[in-house]
Amino acid sequence: METIYRPIACFMLQLSQSDFPHIGSLSRTSQKGDSKCAATIHARPMTWKAHETLNVGRVDVFCSPTTTFSSTMDYFAHVASNDWRHLCEQLNSVDNEKDAREKYLSWSVLDVLIPRFVPRYDKGPFKLICDDVGPANMIVNSAEDLKIVATPNTWSESDERLTKYNRYLDIYLQILEEEENAYGDDVPTEDRPSALMRQCKTDGRMWLHHIVWEGFNGPTHVPFEQLRVAVPDFDKLLAAVPKEKVDAFVETKMQDLAKYRTKLAEKKAGREDGMTDMLQ
Repeated sequence: METIYRPIACFMLQLSQSDFPHIGSLSRTSQKGDSKCAATIHARPMTWKAHETLNVGRVDVFCSPTTTFSSTMDYFAHVASNDWRHLCEQLNSVDNEKDAREKYLSWSVLDVLIPRFVPRYDKGPFKLICDDVGPANMIVNSAEDLKIVATPNTWSESDERLTKYNRYLDIYLQILEEEENAYGDDVPTEDRPSALMRQCKTDGRMWLHHIVWEGFNGPTHVPFEQLRVAVPDFDKLLAAVPKEKVDAFVETKMQDLAKYRTKLAEKKAGREDGMTDMLQ
């Protein structure tokens, strides 16, 4: 794993050298007032999560093409609002009453936690990231060298995978710190990527970041479960959600689920009729 992690750490450190005043997508078209960067931010964030919400959930959560964000708080609030839209507008976004209740409660707590987990970096500067970098889209030169030569999934609820994740994260952070020292920049120790990531791991922020990054989450998935472990008053926040709002949401989603099942049955019946006609 160290052979793979070291070039990834180097990529991260190189990307972290560029600062941007807004959150959005890169544009090759410079505008008045731009800094010396050739690539600038003048378009909405184009995330895998928003793409999958539209492609799989059939809910369009993309903002207008020219929207950018000047604070982390605003962007996280925007993503949380999109998660609510997805939960409310996709007819089969819940499995049953219990699932509907738990999801409403969990997303309500998430709204409360976002301001807690946006510290002094709220206004940037913002860094360049790719939300879909991982082994699944990396090409290595051979099984022996494992040199990354190009860069061309819902979290399991398994404790074994979580244990492995934490073990590999520790290895990666150690390698990242070594590369930071070798890089020799003048960034204060507490602002280096390895220090920030360790702090996120300690206070649970990394799990909130995972929920913000990945779609189709739920209270039974590892990120929510680990966030609940990391936040001492999580259960107290759950208890503070008004019961009447939870009940109203559950009632609405049960109606949505009934509509979905009716439409699905009609669609299946139509296909079966079509197959019968073809056989005749």
